[in-house]
Amino acid sequence: MAPLLVVQVPSTPSRELLLSAFATIREAWPELEPGAMAHVFGDHAPVEVGSFTVPHVSPETVQDRTQIRVLFAKDAISTGWDCPRAEVLVSFRPAKDETHITQLLGRMVRTPLARRVPGNDLLNSVECLLPHFDRNTAARAAKAMLGDREHDEDGTGGGAGRRVLLVPVDLVVNPAISEAVWEAFDALPSQTLPRRAARPAGRLAALAQALAQVDGVAADLDREADELARDWFDEHRVAIKGLTDERQTAYDEIRSMSTEPQAIEIKRPRVRTEETEDENGQKLPTRTGHLVCDADGAFPVGALNQWEREVVDREMDRVDFLAGYRNPSRPSSDALAVAYRDPQGRWRRMCPDFLFFHGDGGNVNVSIVDPHGLHLADALSKLQGLGDFADAHGEFFHRIEAVARTAVGELRVLDLKDAAVRGEFRVAEDLAALYSVTGAACR
Repeated sequence: MAPLLVVQVPSTPSRELLLSAFATIREAWPELEPGAMAHVFGDHAPVEVGSFTVPHVSPETVQDRTQIRVLFAKDAISTGWDCPRAEVLVSFRPAKDETHITQLLGRMVRTPLARRVPGNDLLNSVECLLPHFDRNTAARAAKAMLGDREHDEDGTGGGAGRRVLLVPVDLVVNPAISEAVWEAFDALPSQTLPRRAARPAGRLAALAQALAQVDGVAADLDREADELARDWFDEHRVAIKGLTDERQTAYDEIRSMSTEPQAIEIKRPRVRTEETEDENGQKLPTRTGHLVCDADGAFPVGALNQWEREVVDREMDRVDFLAGYRNPSRPSSDALAVAYRDPQGRWRRMCPDFLFFHGDGGNVNVSIVDPHGLHLADALSKLQGLGDFADAHGEFFHRIEAVARTAVGELRVLDLKDAAVRGEFRVAEDLAALYSVTGAACR
Protein backbone atom coordinates (compact mmCIF):
# COMPACT_ATOMS: atom_id res chain seq x y z
CA MET A 1 0.00 0.00 0.00
CA ALA A 2 1.35 3.42 -1.00
CA PRO A 3 1.56 6.00 1.83
CA LEU A 4 -0.34 9.25 1.28
CA LEU A 5 0.63 12.88 1.96
CA VAL A 6 -2.35 15.01 3.04
CA VAL A 7 -2.14 18.80 2.66
CA GLN A 8 -4.83 20.68 4.59
CA VAL A 9 -5.56 24.21 3.37
CA PRO A 10 -7.83 26.99 4.67
CA SER A 11 -11.52 27.05 3.71
CA THR A 12 -10.76 29.67 1.04
CA PRO A 13 -7.17 29.04 -0.02
CA SER A 14 -5.49 31.76 -2.07
CA ARG A 15 -4.17 31.02 -5.55
CA GLU A 16 -0.71 31.95 -4.27
CA LEU A 17 -0.87 29.31 -1.51
CA LEU A 18 -2.07 26.58 -3.87
CA LEU A 19 0.49 27.45 -6.53
CA SER A 20 3.28 27.47 -3.94
CA ALA A 21 2.16 24.10 -2.54
CA PHE A 22 1.83 22.45 -5.98
CA ALA A 23 5.19 23.77 -7.14
CA THR A 24 7.01 22.86 -3.91
CA ILE A 25 5.72 19.27 -4.03
CA ARG A 26 6.74 18.86 -7.67
CA GLU A 27 10.18 20.32 -6.99
CA ALA A 28 10.81 18.13 -3.93
CA TRP A 29 9.26 15.03 -5.49
CA PRO A 30 10.19 15.12 -9.20
CA GLU A 31 9.47 11.41 -9.72
CA LEU A 32 5.81 11.93 -8.77
CA GLU A 33 3.66 10.43 -11.53
CA PRO A 34 1.15 12.55 -13.50
CA GLY A 35 -2.23 12.35 -11.82
CA ALA A 36 -0.69 11.62 -8.42
CA MET A 37 -2.16 14.80 -6.91
CA ALA A 38 -5.88 15.24 -6.22
CA HIS A 39 -8.26 17.25 -4.02
CA VAL A 40 -11.44 16.63 -2.03
CA PHE A 41 -12.70 20.23 -1.83
CA GLY A 42 -16.42 20.86 -1.63
CA ASP A 43 -16.48 22.33 -5.13
CA HIS A 44 -15.89 19.30 -7.30
CA ALA A 45 -14.31 21.07 -10.28
CA PRO A 46 -10.61 20.59 -11.04
CA VAL A 47 -8.32 23.19 -9.48
CA GLU A 48 -6.38 25.01 -12.18
CA VAL A 49 -3.54 27.24 -10.98
CA GLY A 50 -0.65 28.27 -13.20
CA SER A 51 0.45 25.21 -15.17
CA PHE A 52 -1.13 22.80 -12.67
CA THR A 53 -4.47 21.02 -12.98
CA VAL A 54 -5.46 19.00 -9.90
CA PRO A 55 -8.64 16.90 -10.27
CA HIS A 56 -11.35 16.26 -7.67
CA VAL A 57 -11.86 12.78 -6.20
CA SER A 58 -14.46 11.41 -3.79
CA PRO A 59 -12.92 11.04 -0.30
CA GLU A 60 -14.13 7.47 0.16
CA THR A 61 -12.26 6.31 -2.98
CA VAL A 62 -8.83 7.65 -2.01
CA GLN A 63 -7.81 4.64 0.09
CA ASP A 64 -8.02 2.25 -2.88
CA ARG A 65 -6.76 4.66 -5.55
CA THR A 66 -3.11 4.09 -4.70
CA GLN A 67 -1.89 6.13 -7.69
CA ILE A 68 -2.91 9.20 -5.65
CA ARG A 69 0.05 10.08 -3.42
CA VAL A 70 -0.79 13.71 -2.48
CA LEU A 71 -4.27 14.80 -1.41
CA PHE A 72 -5.40 18.38 -0.80
CA ALA A 73 -8.26 18.80 1.69
CA LYS A 74 -10.06 21.40 3.78
CA ASP A 75 -12.17 19.88 6.58
CA ALA A 76 -12.51 16.28 5.35
CA ILE A 77 -9.70 14.81 7.46
CA SER A 78 -11.25 16.02 10.73
CA THR A 79 -14.94 15.37 10.06
CA GLY A 80 -15.38 11.65 9.55
CA TRP A 81 -13.10 10.61 6.68
CA ASP A 82 -10.70 7.72 7.31
CA CYS A 83 -7.79 6.81 5.04
CA PRO A 84 -5.40 4.33 6.68
CA ARG A 85 -2.58 5.01 4.21
CA ALA A 86 -2.44 8.73 5.11
CA GLU A 87 0.88 8.92 6.97
CA VAL A 88 1.99 12.55 6.57
CA LEU A 89 -0.11 15.66 7.20
CA VAL A 90 0.82 19.25 6.45
CA SER A 91 -1.78 21.75 7.62
CA PHE A 92 -1.90 25.41 6.63
CA ARG A 93 -5.00 25.99 8.75
CA PRO A 94 -4.79 27.76 12.13
CA ALA A 95 -6.25 25.80 15.06
CA LYS A 96 -6.67 26.50 18.78
CA ASP A 97 -9.62 24.28 19.74
CA GLU A 98 -8.35 21.23 21.66
CA THR A 99 -11.23 18.97 20.59
CA HIS A 100 -10.66 19.76 16.91
CA ILE A 101 -6.91 19.21 17.21
CA THR A 102 -7.42 15.91 19.07
CA GLN A 103 -9.82 14.62 16.41
CA LEU A 104 -7.47 15.52 13.58
CA LEU A 105 -4.39 13.99 15.21
CA GLY A 106 -6.39 10.93 16.24
CA ARG A 107 -7.34 10.19 12.67
CA MET A 108 -3.73 10.39 11.59
CA VAL A 109 -2.23 8.12 14.27
CA ARG A 110 -4.73 5.31 13.66
CA THR A 111 -2.97 4.37 10.44
CA PRO A 112 -2.27 0.60 10.29
CA LEU A 113 0.60 1.01 7.83
CA ALA A 114 2.85 2.28 10.62
CA ARG A 115 5.26 0.10 12.65
CA ARG A 116 5.96 -2.49 9.96
CA VAL A 117 9.69 -1.91 9.48
CA PRO A 118 11.78 -3.27 12.38
CA GLY A 119 14.01 -0.70 14.05
CA ASN A 120 12.97 2.25 11.85
CA ASP A 121 11.00 4.93 13.73
CA LEU A 122 10.87 7.12 10.62
CA LEU A 123 9.06 4.53 8.49
CA ASN A 124 7.00 3.33 11.45
CA SER A 125 5.45 6.70 12.23
CA VAL A 126 3.00 9.27 11.02
CA GLU A 127 4.19 12.85 10.76
CA CYS A 128 2.08 15.98 11.28
CA LEU A 129 3.51 19.39 10.35
CA LEU A 130 1.28 22.00 11.99
CA PRO A 131 2.94 25.42 11.71
CA HIS A 132 -0.27 27.39 12.44
CA PHE A 133 -1.59 25.28 15.34
CA ASP A 134 -1.42 26.62 18.89
CA ARG A 135 1.64 24.84 20.30
CA ASN A 136 0.45 24.50 23.90
CA THR A 137 -3.00 23.24 22.89
CA ALA A 138 -1.50 20.74 20.47
CA ALA A 139 0.89 19.50 23.18
CA ARG A 140 -2.04 18.95 25.58
CA ALA A 141 -4.00 17.11 22.90
CA ALA A 142 -1.00 14.93 22.11
CA LYS A 143 -0.58 13.96 25.76
CA ALA A 144 -4.29 13.16 26.07
CA MET A 145 -4.01 10.80 23.10
CA LEU A 146 -1.38 8.72 24.88
CA GLY A 147 -4.11 7.25 27.07
CA ASP A 148 -3.87 5.39 30.39
CA ARG A 149 -0.42 3.84 30.53
CA GLU A 150 -1.30 1.56 33.43
CA HIS A 151 -4.40 -0.02 31.84
CA ASP A 152 -3.80 -0.22 28.12
CA GLU A 153 -4.68 -3.55 26.57
CA ASP A 154 -1.28 -5.03 25.83
CA GLY A 155 0.72 -3.47 28.65
CA THR A 156 2.91 -1.43 26.35
CA GLY A 157 1.89 1.97 27.73
CA GLY A 158 1.08 5.05 25.71
CA GLY A 159 -1.88 3.70 23.75
CA ALA A 160 -0.35 0.59 22.16
CA GLY A 161 3.13 2.07 22.02
CA ARG A 162 2.35 5.57 20.79
CA ARG A 163 4.73 8.47 21.28
CA VAL A 164 4.15 12.09 20.35
CA LEU A 165 7.37 14.02 19.77
CA LEU A 166 7.98 17.77 19.57
CA VAL A 167 10.55 18.96 16.99
CA PRO A 168 11.80 15.40 16.39
CA VAL A 169 15.18 14.49 14.97
CA ASP A 170 15.93 11.22 13.15
CA LEU A 171 18.95 9.45 14.62
CA VAL A 172 20.86 6.87 12.60
CA VAL A 173 23.36 4.14 13.38
CA ASN A 174 26.40 5.63 15.09
CA PRO A 175 29.47 4.99 12.88
CA ALA A 176 31.73 5.25 15.93
CA ILE A 177 30.25 2.08 17.50
CA SER A 178 32.39 -1.02 16.91
CA GLU A 179 31.08 -4.16 15.22
CA ALA A 180 31.93 -6.06 18.40
CA VAL A 181 29.37 -3.99 20.28
CA TRP A 182 26.75 -4.67 17.60
CA GLU A 183 27.50 -8.39 17.68
CA ALA A 184 26.98 -8.33 21.45
CA PHE A 185 23.69 -6.46 20.88
CA ASP A 186 22.56 -9.05 18.31
CA ALA A 187 23.04 -11.88 20.81
CA LEU A 188 20.77 -10.35 23.49
CA PRO A 189 17.44 -12.02 24.33
CA SER A 190 14.10 -10.26 24.64
CA GLN A 191 10.68 -11.69 25.57
CA THR A 192 7.21 -11.95 24.06
CA LEU A 193 3.98 -11.12 25.87
CA PRO A 194 2.08 -14.33 26.72
CA ARG A 195 -1.54 -14.69 25.61
CA ARG A 196 -4.25 -15.38 28.17
CA ALA A 197 -6.19 -17.78 25.94
CA ALA A 198 -3.29 -19.23 23.96
CA ARG A 199 -3.49 -22.92 23.05
CA PRO A 200 -0.25 -24.75 22.30
CA ALA A 201 -1.94 -26.72 19.53
CA GLY A 202 -3.09 -23.52 17.84
CA ARG A 203 0.40 -22.07 18.03
CA LEU A 204 1.92 -25.20 16.53
CA ALA A 205 -0.65 -25.36 13.73
CA ALA A 206 0.06 -21.74 12.76
CA LEU A 207 3.80 -22.40 12.70
CA ALA A 208 3.31 -25.58 10.67
CA GLN A 209 1.21 -23.70 8.11
CA ALA A 210 3.84 -20.98 7.80
CA LEU A 211 6.53 -23.65 7.23
CA ALA A 212 4.37 -25.64 4.72
CA GLN A 213 4.58 -28.79 7.04
CA VAL A 214 0.92 -29.05 7.77
CA ASP A 215 0.18 -32.50 6.39
CA GLY A 216 0.40 -35.16 9.05
CA VAL A 217 0.23 -32.77 12.01
CA ALA A 218 -2.38 -34.19 14.35
CA ALA A 219 -4.87 -32.09 16.27
CA ASP A 220 -4.03 -33.64 19.62
CA LEU A 221 -0.64 -31.99 20.20
CA ASP A 222 -1.14 -29.94 23.35
CA ARG A 223 1.20 -31.99 25.51
CA GLU A 224 4.13 -31.79 23.10
CA ALA A 225 3.31 -28.71 21.05
CA ASP A 226 5.56 -26.28 22.93
CA GLU A 227 8.57 -28.57 22.73
CA LEU A 228 8.04 -29.32 19.04
CA ALA A 229 7.58 -25.64 18.19
CA ARG A 230 10.82 -24.78 19.98
CA ASP A 231 12.61 -27.50 18.03
CA TRP A 232 11.29 -26.13 14.75
CA PHE A 233 12.28 -22.59 15.58
CA ASP A 234 15.78 -23.80 16.47
CA GLU A 235 16.04 -25.91 13.33
CA HIS A 236 14.92 -23.13 10.99
CA ARG A 237 16.48 -20.22 12.88
CA VAL A 238 19.03 -19.35 10.18
CA ALA A 239 16.50 -19.62 7.36
CA ILE A 240 14.00 -17.43 9.21
CA LYS A 241 16.64 -14.75 9.84
CA GLY A 242 17.21 -14.59 6.09
CA LEU A 243 13.58 -13.75 5.32
CA THR A 244 12.12 -10.29 4.70
CA ASP A 245 11.16 -8.08 7.64
CA GLU A 246 7.48 -8.76 6.97
CA ARG A 247 7.93 -12.55 7.04
CA GLN A 248 10.12 -12.37 10.16
CA THR A 249 7.36 -10.37 11.85
CA ALA A 250 4.93 -13.19 11.03
CA TYR A 251 7.23 -15.70 12.73
CA ASP A 252 7.61 -13.41 15.76
CA GLU A 253 3.81 -13.36 16.04
CA ILE A 254 3.73 -17.17 15.92
CA ARG A 255 6.46 -17.39 18.54
CA SER A 256 4.39 -15.21 20.88
CA MET A 257 1.42 -17.61 20.72
CA SER A 258 2.33 -19.18 24.04
CA THR A 259 1.11 -19.17 27.63
CA GLU A 260 4.67 -18.45 28.85
CA PRO A 261 7.23 -15.80 27.79
CA GLN A 262 9.31 -16.85 24.80
CA ALA A 263 12.86 -15.73 24.06
CA ILE A 264 13.22 -13.74 20.83
CA GLU A 265 16.09 -11.86 19.24
CA ILE A 266 16.41 -8.08 19.22
CA LYS A 267 16.75 -6.44 15.82
CA ARG A 268 19.24 -3.62 15.32
CA PRO A 269 17.79 -0.11 15.32
CA ARG A 270 17.92 1.62 11.95
CA VAL A 271 16.37 5.05 12.42
CA ARG A 272 15.36 6.32 15.86
CA THR A 273 13.26 9.47 16.22
CA GLU A 274 13.66 11.60 19.36
CA GLU A 275 12.49 15.11 20.17
CA THR A 276 15.05 17.90 20.46
CA GLU A 277 13.05 20.65 22.22
CA ASP A 278 10.70 20.84 25.20
CA GLU A 279 7.23 22.40 25.16
CA ASN A 280 8.77 25.84 25.71
CA GLY A 281 11.09 25.57 22.72
CA GLN A 282 14.21 25.00 24.83
CA LYS A 283 16.91 22.71 23.42
CA LEU A 284 17.19 19.38 25.22
CA PRO A 285 20.54 18.09 26.58
CA THR A 286 22.42 15.36 24.72
CA ARG A 287 25.04 12.68 25.30
CA THR A 288 27.48 10.90 22.97
CA GLY A 289 28.35 7.23 22.63
CA HIS A 290 24.78 6.05 21.93
CA LEU A 291 24.11 3.26 19.41
CA VAL A 292 22.19 5.75 17.27
CA CYS A 293 22.92 9.46 16.99
CA ASP A 294 22.35 12.65 15.03
CA ALA A 295 24.78 14.17 12.55
CA ASP A 296 26.91 15.49 15.43
CA GLY A 297 27.18 12.09 17.14
CA ALA A 298 24.73 13.13 19.90
CA PHE A 299 21.61 11.56 21.40
CA PRO A 300 18.95 13.71 23.18
CA VAL A 301 18.43 12.79 26.85
CA GLY A 302 15.89 15.45 27.74
CA ALA A 303 13.21 12.82 28.32
CA LEU A 304 15.25 11.52 31.28
CA ASN A 305 14.88 12.99 34.74
CA GLN A 306 17.86 14.33 36.65
CA TRP A 307 18.79 11.13 38.48
CA GLU A 308 18.35 8.98 35.38
CA ARG A 309 20.92 11.23 33.71
CA GLU A 310 23.15 10.67 36.74
CA VAL A 311 22.97 6.93 36.06
CA VAL A 312 23.91 7.48 32.40
CA ASP A 313 26.83 9.73 33.29
CA ARG A 314 28.11 7.27 35.89
CA GLU A 315 28.19 4.47 33.30
CA MET A 316 29.83 6.70 30.68
CA ASP A 317 32.53 7.68 33.16
CA ARG A 318 33.72 4.09 33.53
CA VAL A 319 37.13 3.73 31.88
CA ASP A 320 36.04 0.79 29.72
CA PHE A 321 32.81 2.40 28.42
CA LEU A 322 32.11 1.52 24.77
CA ALA A 323 28.50 2.47 24.10
CA GLY A 324 25.05 3.02 25.58
CA TYR A 325 21.52 2.33 24.37
CA ARG A 326 18.34 4.01 25.58
CA ASN A 327 16.05 1.00 25.31
CA PRO A 328 12.77 2.00 23.63
CA SER A 329 10.08 2.58 26.24
CA ARG A 330 7.55 0.48 24.33
CA PRO A 331 8.00 -3.11 23.15
CA SER A 332 9.25 -3.12 19.56
CA SER A 333 11.58 -5.17 17.43
CA ASP A 334 14.60 -3.09 18.52
CA ALA A 335 13.69 -3.15 22.23
CA LEU A 336 14.76 -5.55 24.96
CA ALA A 337 11.41 -6.44 26.57
CA VAL A 338 10.72 -8.38 29.77
CA ALA A 339 7.44 -10.12 30.59
CA TYR A 340 6.02 -9.82 34.10
CA ARG A 341 2.74 -10.37 35.92
CA ASP A 342 1.02 -7.28 37.31
CA PRO A 343 -0.58 -7.26 40.81
CA GLN A 344 -3.77 -8.74 39.27
CA GLY A 345 -1.84 -11.64 37.75
CA ARG A 346 -2.09 -10.40 34.14
CA TRP A 347 0.88 -10.65 31.81
CA ARG A 348 2.50 -7.33 30.92
CA ARG A 349 5.78 -6.25 29.36
CA MET A 350 8.29 -3.68 30.52
CA CYS A 351 11.39 -2.37 28.79
CA PRO A 352 14.38 -1.71 31.09
CA ASP A 353 15.69 1.80 30.51
CA PHE A 354 19.31 1.23 29.49
CA LEU A 355 21.78 -1.19 27.98
CA PHE A 356 25.46 -0.36 28.48
CA PHE A 357 28.44 -1.90 26.70
CA HIS A 358 31.83 -2.02 28.41
CA GLY A 359 35.07 -3.77 27.56
CA ASP A 360 38.20 -3.45 25.48
CA GLY A 361 36.59 -3.49 22.04
CA GLY A 362 37.14 -7.18 21.37
CA ASN A 363 35.62 -8.45 24.61
CA VAL A 364 32.28 -6.71 25.13
CA ASN A 365 30.24 -6.98 28.32
CA VAL A 366 26.57 -5.99 28.17
CA SER A 367 24.66 -4.72 31.21
CA ILE A 368 21.02 -3.90 31.89
CA VAL A 369 20.65 -0.86 34.14
CA ASP A 370 17.09 0.12 35.02
CA PRO A 371 16.38 3.22 37.12
CA HIS A 372 13.33 1.99 38.97
CA GLY A 373 10.73 4.40 40.38
CA LEU A 374 9.49 3.27 43.80
CA HIS A 375 6.23 5.22 43.57
CA LEU A 376 4.60 3.16 40.80
CA ALA A 377 1.91 0.66 41.79
CA ASP A 378 3.52 -2.13 39.76
CA ALA A 379 7.15 -1.35 40.65
CA LEU A 380 7.61 -4.54 42.68
CA SER A 381 5.93 -6.68 40.00
CA LYS A 382 8.23 -5.27 37.33
CA LEU A 383 11.26 -5.90 39.55
CA GLN A 384 10.19 -9.50 40.07
CA GLY A 385 9.73 -9.92 36.31
CA LEU A 386 13.23 -8.56 35.72
CA GLY A 387 14.50 -11.03 38.32
CA ASP A 388 12.81 -13.92 36.48
CA PHE A 389 14.44 -12.65 33.29
CA ALA A 390 17.80 -12.71 35.07
CA ASP A 391 17.12 -16.30 36.12
CA ALA A 392 16.43 -17.34 32.54
CA HIS A 393 18.93 -15.20 30.60
CA GLY A 394 21.48 -13.90 33.11
CA GLU A 395 24.40 -15.53 31.32
CA PHE A 396 24.04 -13.02 28.48
CA PHE A 397 24.75 -10.05 30.75
CA HIS A 398 27.66 -8.79 32.81
CA ARG A 399 25.31 -6.92 35.18
CA ILE A 400 21.54 -6.66 35.61
CA GLU A 401 20.83 -3.81 38.01
CA ALA A 402 17.74 -2.01 39.27
CA VAL A 403 18.51 1.47 40.59
CA ALA A 404 16.24 3.62 42.78
CA ARG A 405 16.46 6.91 44.62
CA THR A 406 15.57 6.59 48.29
CA ALA A 407 13.57 9.10 50.33
CA VAL A 408 16.79 10.76 51.49
CA GLY A 409 18.02 11.20 47.90
CA GLU A 410 20.57 8.36 47.85
CA LEU A 411 20.90 6.18 44.75
CA ARG A 412 20.77 2.49 45.70
CA VAL A 413 21.20 -0.52 43.41
CA LEU A 414 19.94 -4.12 43.51
CA ASP A 415 22.18 -6.70 41.81
CA LEU A 416 19.67 -8.98 40.09
CA LYS A 417 22.34 -11.45 39.03
CA ASP A 418 22.74 -12.29 42.71
CA ALA A 419 20.40 -15.20 43.49
CA ALA A 420 20.24 -14.19 47.16
CA VAL A 421 19.04 -10.69 46.20
CA ARG A 422 16.39 -12.16 43.90
CA GLY A 423 15.22 -14.35 46.73
CA GLU A 424 14.80 -11.30 48.94
CA PHE A 425 12.60 -9.24 46.64
CA ARG A 426 10.43 -12.21 45.61
CA VAL A 427 9.02 -12.22 49.14
CA ALA A 428 9.32 -8.48 49.78
CA GLU A 429 6.31 -6.29 50.53
CA ASP A 430 8.07 -2.95 51.11
CA LEU A 431 10.19 -2.08 48.09
CA ALA A 432 11.74 1.03 49.66
CA ALA A 433 12.89 -1.00 52.66
CA LEU A 434 14.30 -3.64 50.32
CA TYR A 435 16.53 -1.08 48.59
CA SER A 436 17.64 0.37 51.93
CA VAL A 437 18.53 -2.99 53.47
CA THR A 438 19.52 -5.21 50.53
CA GLY A 439 20.63 -2.64 47.98
CA ALA A 440 24.11 -1.23 47.69
CA ALA A 441 25.14 2.38 47.18
CA CYS A 442 25.72 3.27 43.52
CA ARG A 443 29.36 3.55 42.60
